[in-house]
Amino acid sequence: MEVASSPASPPTFTKFLDLPTELRLKIWAFTAPGPRNVRIRYKGLPDTIEEMNDPRVWPYTSSEPVPAAFHVCQESRAEAQKRFPHKPCFGTRNHHHEAMIYFDFSQDTLVFEGDARDPPINYTLGAFLYGRWTGADDCDKVERLSIGVTEDNYTRSTFIWDEIRRFAGLEELIFYDLDGHLSDKRDVVLVCYRVRDVMLSCYRDTLNLVANRHPQWKLPKIAIKSKDGIQCGELGRGDDNEIYFRPS
Repeated sequence: MEVASSPASPPTFTKFLDLPTELRLKIWAFTAPGPRNVRIRYKGLPDTIEEMNDPRVWPYTSSEPVPAAFHVCQESRAEAQKRFPHKPCFGTRNHHHEAMIYFDFSQDTLVFEGDARDPPINYTLGAFLYGRWTGADDCDKVERLSIGVTEDNYTRSTFIWDEIRRFAGLEELIFYDLDGHLSDKRDVVLVCYRVRDVMLSCYRDTLNLVANRHPQWKLPKIAIKSKDGIQCGELGRGDDNEIYFRPS
């Protein structure tokens, strides 16, 4: 019987340290990541006062790894700190918790996209923006934001626009409908298309309300997408200063 050969191990290069310093540094520079979606999740407040005062017990986590060059070795870290725009961000404003999530404001997207186990998105945003113990630094530097919304958000008179406008430097915003109401599947019963219309109207009408209250607010570019990533349309401010929804 012929025995199947085991998969070949990936090739290794054992002479890296023998390369000239200039060449090694160029190689480290090539490890810079491109634009990333940095997902952030709220863990909740620590269980004890000791943990609350421990700068290492940070109430937010991210599944996005730290760019590799920052922790491979001393040389790579020094080069990454010099060349990469990524910095530890989103420490608490009261200085109880250190900045621990590496982020590049020039190209990364900050993603709030929980699931059934997490607090509602508006609660997480409130903790992130306003919390005495959990309010984060650097919110005004975020340029790209992606948020997964659920039915809980649609029940609020101003949706989550009051939270959104606190991101003063925001340029691009994407909403994802996590409940599936904006699905375009043709086997969905007719009543779901009615729900779809109501959901899309909610975005427009609540934004119009908040934008009229804050006429100096510079709206970011806003896209609305279904759960599976299909763009449904975009929101903006028209020449008449009214908010429009333009289907895709």
